[in-house]
Amino acid sequence: MVYVNIIKNASYENLDLIRRFFRGVNFKSVEITMEYDCQRGLPDEKDTKKWPFKAYLVGEKEIYDVQIYNLSVGYGGTGPHDFADILNFFKVPFDEEDVFTKRRMGHDGVIRLKFSR
Repeated sequence: MVYVNIIKNASYENLDLIRRFFRGVNFKSVEITMEYDCQRGLPDEKDTKKWPFKAYLVGEKEIYDVQIYNLSVGYGGTGPHDFADILNFFKVPFDEEDVFTKRRMGHDGVIRLKFSR
């Protein structure tokens, strides 16, 4: 298993790193989750287990456990779409309403998204 933790200040830098790191890698399966607490914001950057973005990628030769500290979801569809761009990069189908709106927010103020292929 290959563990990949990405922490950059800007969301687009994290997206660029994902694209460069996984360019040309074919995946048998992809599971991506995003769990973001809208009331608290980003967690402690040293506690990687609580980072909002996680991906479990099964490649032809390796299995990757990926975590990203900062990734823009879309601010209601008007801001950066880096999370959607990563889903597209890994060819994971998704409903834009789930990603770009607070439709999936729980009563506790946490948005939980899970996509796979």
